[in-house]
Amino acid sequence: MEEKTRRILHVRPETLRYALSTAILDLTQQQRDVFGLLLWLGTMDQKRVADVDFLPGLARMMEDGMTVDSVEELRTQASIVALDLSLCRYVDSAITFFRDACAIGLLLNPVPLRSAQKQMSLNEVLGFDSMPELVASLAVRKSQEMARDDFQLLAFCADTLKMPVFADESERLQAKTAIRTRNLLVHNSGRIDARHVKALNLGVEMIDQQVELTYGFVRSLIAVFDTSTERVAAHLESEWREHFPDIEDPTVSPTEVKDT
Repeated sequence: MEEKTRRILHVRPETLRYALSTAILDLTQQQRDVFGLLLWLGTMDQKRVADVDFLPGLARMMEDGMTVDSVEELRTQASIVALDLSLCRYVDSAITFFRDACAIGLLLNPVPLRSAQKQMSLNEVLGFDSMPELVASLAVRKSQEMARDDFQLLAFCADTLKMPVFADESERLQAKTAIRTRNLLVHNSGRIDARHVKALNLGVEMIDQQVELTYGFVRSLIAVFDTSTERVAAHLESEWREHFPDIEDPTVSPTEVKDT
């Protein structure tokens, strides 16, 4: 049977740095957005129901039977939503960063690719312009596969690729907590399930309880990723200069697709 033609993503080594730099910029912007949103919510303390122009639709909501003594009650609920969104968006951006960091790590140390990659056809191999391009492309494929399991991606970067993802076991637990909490908020309406309890070694009495989001809790989880991504970015920068001293940051798009 004739082998079906597949589209293979071809990636040049230097463009992996471009992708990681983009992920770092996105993380920085997400951090600014998170704190900007929380600061904005803090300015709502003195707003009252009389200020109907401040919250469009509030009067209509009250006419429909909703009883609210002040906008402060709505602000409390809005704060929970804001914390939910802030944590989820920031964790998603952090996972994108670690996915791109993983690709660079595999380019610098392709041993895991040799042990795990399936065999490729001669036609596929000959479609690449160079061995570094082949390795970079396989690294991107592997990193995308790893990103399907968020925390395992971080663990792979730390334990297999030897990146300074976690300073200690406490940071490892906080990172897992952040990712597991994000998954509960997105996939289970914030209700704690058995998987969450098992992953974080919690008591079974926590099952079906709602995740409690506070500014301090969310800020502490975000802070872990702040320091972790800074360490990993500095580590990869140093390793990159050692392995590819002649390749600078590119100004081109990070990927190129070819048919083989």
